[in-house]
Amino acid sequence: MQANTCTEQKALTKYRVTDKGYTQLINQYTTDYYTQIDNVYTNVPQFVQSAGTLKSYYSDHKPIYISLKAL
Repeated sequence: MQANTCTEQKALTKYRVTDKGYTQLINQYTTDYYTQIDNVYTNVPQFVQSAGTLKSYYSDHKPIYISLKAL
């Protein structure tokens, strides 16, 4: 039943995000435990210069960032 729930959650996420025109910017692990739980989505990816994670000494969560292009 857990695998079915995971599949349903992925389908719901795809409907809410991808099918509505949003792009996921963070595509790497966001914790020291190799999980991705911190996300950034945008509907204007053409304005994004870069996005990613940084290292953190004090937390097992990696800080995430986005850099926008100047207008």
